[in-house]
Amino acid sequence: MSELRVNKVTPRSGTTVTLGDSGDTFTLGSGANIAGLTLSDNILFDTASKGIYLGVTTATASNLLDDYEEGTFTPTVGSGVTSPTYTVQDGSYIKIGSFVYFSIDIDLATGTAAAAPLEFHGLPFAASNTPEKAFGSASWSYGNMVDQTALTSTLGMHISYNQTKLQFFSGTSAINGNSVAIAILNRAIIVGSYRTNA
Repeated sequence: MSELRVNKVTPRSGTTVTLGDSGDTFTLGSGANIAGLTLSDNILFDTASKGIYLGVTTATASNLLDDYEEGTFTPTVGSGVTSPTYTVQDGSYIKIGSFVYFSIDIDLATGTAAAAPLEFHGLPFAASNTPEKAFGSASWSYGNMVDQTALTSTLGMHISYNQTKLQFFSGTSAINGNSVAIAILNRAIIVGSYRTNA
């Protein structure tokens, strides 16, 4: 193996220095530092398990950001309404580490209210099944599917551990699809967050 030792490589004025060709590998020795680095493209790791340590100068596991994802999903009314069809049925999410931030937009065209808990299904990841990470919540953003003034307690939306569904509550009681507070053939826009096992 040949070895080249220099203190500085300077391109000719107005030119670019190219190191190697596509598919070549460059290895920095352990503990080597790169100062003042400016990248003109995205960083792509060779395996999906790699990430970036943020806010520390050593490899501290709790500071490793190794998962970021944006995407869409298709939410459904999985309980509380029989035979639902949709005018709007959209979901989007951002996953950062183990946290999932999501939005749901549902507008029903047809369906029959049922004496069963109102639930929206289809969240993109299962909520964590460990107690210290379990559960998530959401807040009402827009729409008139739920008449909150008709509820006996404050509207709550809950994601149980190890589940991919959003449950509706008035206080600690589940809200059924045939509740007087629910007008199923209307719109619901909801935003929320929860943690996964990742």
